[in-house]
Amino acid sequence: MGETQPARVKPDLAGTPSLWRHAEEKVAALTSRELEVLTLMAEGLSGPAIGVALGISHRTVDIFRGKLLRKLEVKSGTLAVRFAVYAALAQRCHGHN
Repeated sequence: MGETQPARVKPDLAGTPSLWRHAEEKVAALTSRELEVLTLMAEGLSGPAIGVALGISHRTVDIFRGKLLRKLEVKSGTLAVRFAVYAALAQRCHGHN
């Protein structure tokens, strides 16, 4: 059997390095609590589950979620998580330069 090749993400799905840098800047503007909420969103937790994990009410989670969506200038949690992925890609690229 041949050697396996690493998975490749199609450019149209992965965004572009300039978009990654833009996302990195936007994510860097989040407060530590907003970043915690975003991280737990990326892990697939619901608002109530995020509240339990952070020891805050689900209504407070909703407030943080709304703030981070506005700061990232996106309209959904899915797009916010995508921005977090792009920001991570940008950081990974910086680490290899």
